[in-house]
Amino acid sequence: MKHRVFVSFPIPEEIQEELALFQLQLKKKIGDREIKWVKKHQFHITGVFIGNILDVQVHTIESVLLDIGQTFTPLFFRANSITYFPHRSKPKLLVIDMKDMNGVGEKMVKTIKKQLRINNFSMNDTAWRPHVTLGRVKQELEILPAPKLLLETKLEWPVNTIELVKSTLTPCGPVYEALFIGKLNQ
Repeated sequence: MKHRVFVSFPIPEEIQEELALFQLQLKKKIGDREIKWVKKHQFHITGVFIGNILDVQVHTIESVLLDIGQTFTPLFFRANSITYFPHRSKPKLLVIDMKDMNGVGEKMVKTIKKQLRINNFSMNDTAWRPHVTLGRVKQELEILPAPKLLLETKLEWPVNTIELVKSTLTPCGPVYEALFIGKLNQ
């Protein structure tokens, strides 16, 4: 059986609550017509999108993430600004850009990709841009507002675990299930 998977840096529940408040402010400004809003419990930061894998490949990825967890210390993220992804001129996502405060995230993502490639997984080489998706743009929009809501706050948090997440696409949106949770070296 095939699974669509990615490596995720989870967001603590109390931070999800804060992010949901920002999302609510944006909903009031933008509405629901142009944006399909992500549910609060689905907020996460994608480290590496792997794509479709077979059941037998899950164990290999778990082993890579277990080694990564023993090698790397916790990450620290700060909410930076609300923007559009990949570009404001042709937005697909409304996101909160994150700052990798101690630089561990970028090094970890590069190491995960390298180890997965050694184990015959293929993935794209695009630069990692940490973000939390607040909503998906339903249609091409002429002009979207550029809110400055997060510039006033110092919303930051540590990440002590990494997850292998299965994403099942449904008509109501993706359903996420953690297949593996690994602790980072304390």
